[in-house]
Amino acid sequence: CRIGILMGEEFNWNSQMREENRWEEMQPVFKALGEGSKADILMFILLKNVRKSQVFTKGTVSLIRGVSWCCIALCAAFAALGYYFYLSFVVAFLAIFLGLCLRVVKNVIEEANELKAENDLTV
Repeated sequence: CRIGILMGEEFNWNSQMREENRWEEMQPVFKALGEGSKADILMFILLKNVRKSQVFTKGTVSLIRGVSWCCIALCAAFAALGYYFYLSFVVAFLAIFLGLCLRVVKNVIEEANELKAENDLTV
């Protein structure tokens, strides 16, 4: 009977600790919200530049670089959430994959920018 009482007290103590540490556990969620918002803002600026036909510029390259870093930060945040939600590991994998794909696109646009600048100097 005493073991059951001790186990009950231990369970209450753990649930009380979880209530106190709730905000510390939610930090990856807040990090993910911030990085996702940054990525959205950078993508809207990038789309505005594309509408203005300013695709092959240094600004576009830096915007794509910023979005890729946001995806990598999202990967870290969702990987930290994977401790609580296993599905977060899938989202983390998708975020790192998207970040790496954006890095490749950034490198391609950077090379195209250099070729365009070299072509503009040719008579």
